[in-house]
Amino acid sequence: MVRYRGIVCHDQNVDLSITNRNIPFMSTAAYLDRMLDPVSQCFTPEVADRLVHVQIDPTLQMRIDELADKCTEGELLDEERSEYEAYVRTGNLIAILQAKARKLLRNSGEQ
Repeated sequence: MVRYRGIVCHDQNVDLSITNRNIPFMSTAAYLDRMLDPVSQCFTPEVADRLVHVQIDPTLQMRIDELADKCTEGELLDEERSEYEAYVRTGNLIAILQAKARKLLRNSGEQ
């Protein structure tokens, strides 16, 4: 079964990805950036400032560092790879939101 944006197809050979449409290619980060525009429009300067200063829990950071080292060494187990990829995706999402928050603060003269 193949799923894409709520569409379910039971034929494994069907490509439901966005790159199969008549839409110019953009990186995943570019799509995320565009998808998060409406979210960032909800930011107030106070919310943006708090988001810019968000820091990860030290224990979690240690786990991410451990997985990153194992990844570099090619020693990740399948379960660890899934965990690490989830952390990386989440980190990318947070980084995009923080960039949008910095832009809002810069444009409002708050940073």
